[in-house]
Amino acid sequence: MSGVHEVAVSGAGIGGLGVALSLAHGGVQSVVFERQHDWSEVGAGVQLGPNATRRLKAWGLEAALERCASWPQSVEVFDGVGAELLATLPLGEQCQTRYGAPYATLLRSDLQTMLRERVDQLGFTDVRLGEKLLHATVHGADSFTDGDPLHLPQDQGVEFDIQAQRLSGHSGADDANEPSDFNAHRQSHSAQVLVGADGVFSRLRQTHFQKAPLQYTGHLAYSALIRWSDLPVSMRSSSVRLFLAPGLHWVQYPVKTGEWLNVVILLEVAPSPGVKAVDDLSQKRRFLSNPWNEKTSTSFDRSQDLQSLLLALKRAHGQLQEVASLVNTWTLWPLFAAPPLRSAEDMARGRLALLGDAAHPMLPYLAQGAGMSIEDAQVFSMCWGESRLSVPDRLRRYAELRWQRCARVQRRAMSNANVFHVGQPLRFMRNMAMRAMGARLLDMPWLYSH
Repeated sequence: MSGVHEVAVSGAGIGGLGVALSLAHGGVQSVVFERQHDWSEVGAGVQLGPNATRRLKAWGLEAALERCASWPQSVEVFDGVGAELLATLPLGEQCQTRYGAPYATLLRSDLQTMLRERVDQLGFTDVRLGEKLLHATVHGADSFTDGDPLHLPQDQGVEFDIQAQRLSGHSGADDANEPSDFNAHRQSHSAQVLVGADGVFSRLRQTHFQKAPLQYTGHLAYSALIRWSDLPVSMRSSSVRLFLAPGLHWVQYPVKTGEWLNVVILLEVAPSPGVKAVDDLSQKRRFLSNPWNEKTSTSFDRSQDLQSLLLALKRAHGQLQEVASLVNTWTLWPLFAAPPLRSAEDMARGRLALLGDAAHPMLPYLAQGAGMSIEDAQVFSMCWGESRLSVPDRLRRYAELRWQRCARVQRRAMSNANVFHVGQPLRFMRNMAMRAMGARLLDMPWLYSH
């Protein structure tokens, strides 16, 4: 047995590092296994509402946020065809006053870095790169309560195998096609609890939780960064801007304290007949990790997808086409989603728990993926501190506090996808509603005040 732990976490993304950090603030030791060999992060930007930033500040990250985040003054929604302003939601000081925390925009890599550095600073977490979860077995799920986590009875706790991959002269690999220069070996571990924070294509969810297959939605996300000084003056805004057009919408906001503009285009395309559901885990990982890889499905072929983007933008205002022409490289993400959570058992079973995208994959149409991961992490840590409860009861408590809220966010994100992309005549009706209701339609106290 290579290691016995109190809390083990699979995945060192926002959710995994967030739960490790929140636990560390309570003096709880944990180990985090991450399959990637370095900290390179290919994601783009993230929006963090006050429901997320108040938790980051509580974790001691206020100064780190100030160094890399931007602070939008408003959310502005435009018709993406005529570029008419439909609605505005003030942020800035009004958001701080109303919700007690700001609205921030930043690069995902910067968020991950600040979490990692804070985890290292507190010193309660062992983060292991290049080590991926293979499988887990739960023993005595309802019998063990407390005790020394370093001396677990053999028939209690979670046993799991980790594949430690030693890299020699290669920068990365996916699960299905590892290069021959990997010298991989297994290590056995045990813990009181195993948390799956391993993203949309979570192995733990696939093997121990919901059986409904993850669905490719037919939506593609194209992201890019544009230097602020290269932008047309009319598109230089410190606000989060959304442009809604038939079959797509455009989102932009400043990052890196305003030095860059993050642009995301969410494009709805007809799903390929062969990519309605992807059941093979290794195949799904190729879609995520190597979206331009020639070996992936032809539905994600580079030339086809760039052509799809160019054709779709012809339906949008010329100003957006002008800004898109400034982009040298687009990063493409095929979007997968799962049905909304149905019960607490979708997030915790015995000594196993899911967190973040591993628990509730959702479309990005509410900009709450990172926020829900951060919320999950804080609630998990709070429940883990309830030492009077058995380990399974602590996890059950965590799931009961989270599943309905996360399911609501999943449903709202799916609803927004339909509203954002409508064509005529529904587009006319949507625009009328937004002009009439303005901030009342955009503000979500149920979400931000949590």
